[in-house]
Amino acid sequence: MTTIRTQEMGIVTTTIIVSNLVNEILAERGFIQNDQIRSITLNNVLVDIGATRLCLPADIITVKY
Repeated sequence: MTTIRTQEMGIVTTTIIVSNLVNEILAERGFIQNDQIRSITLNNVLVDIGATRLCLPADIITVKY
């Protein structure tokens, strides 16, 4: 993960991978293969390091696999 820090109130720009938690649990229990876990890599994401929630655009959330 590449992180670029700025001086503005704990804001960083980074690359993140968001994955489906249910798929991760199913893979952990052997019901699906690891390569079947739904995930997406997002580049140049602006992050407030003090944030406690994640907000994603609707087009990211509704991706169909």
